[in-house]
Amino acid sequence: GNQTWFTPLTSNHNQMLDDLFRSHCGDVNATPQTLTVLGHAVHIPCASGKTAWFDYADLCRTALGANDFIMIAEQFDTVFITNIPVIAADQRNEAKRFIALIDALYDRSVKLYATAADQPQNLYHADDGREAFEFDRTASRLIEMQSEPYRALPHGERLVGAAPLRGALRPAHDRQRDRAHGSRLARGAALVRRQRHPPRRHVQHQRLPDLLAVHARHDARVVAEEGRICRQRRSWV
Repeated sequence: GNQTWFTPLTSNHNQMLDDLFRSHCGDVNATPQTLTVLGHAVHIPCASGKTAWFDYADLCRTALGANDFIMIAEQFDTVFITNIPVIAADQRNEAKRFIALIDALYDRSVKLYATAADQPQNLYHADDGREAFEFDRTASRLIEMQSEPYRALPHGERLVGAAPLRGALRPAHDRQRDRAHGSRLARGAALVRRQRHPPRRHVQHQRLPDLLAVHARHDARVVAEEGRICRQRRSWV
């Protein structure tokens, strides 16, 4: 069927995921692979073509970071992950890795199949901290990644901040976060522009004679400075 998220964690669900993985691989044997990311190796336990299989521990309980997850998402258009647990509030490093992993997969429209201890919105039990806030976005993305419109997207990097799936499919709070994120990006870009090109405050409100006087004084200073430099150079000869 179209099911991609299997919960709770049972041997039956793991077997169903294994069958789906074999069907994706077809006649091509799945074997371990290694990717090189910024000079270090990232181990892929089982891969065939553009399909890869991981256990949750392979990704979130090892020293992997955002660049590693991005490389995985770029190399594979379909990823299987087994044994996703409920993450305890004090397991912040695991939560950070899982958030970064899902961001990388989502931003590149990777199809995800997984077995998990619970539904996405129940996977991280924390009431405060940055990870608790960001995990709301992660849960929303995991729900969207199960949808037919998402699974129909071509594999590849999407525009930063893009939200191609609209309407009721995307939860309202996720759409609000996207708009807020876009506003922050716009404000940041405007701030950079102001820093590079500070506005000429007050001058625009001056009358034309005042502006001409300002330019005349500026020209006089330029001429005086050029004269000083020429006299200094002549003294060197």
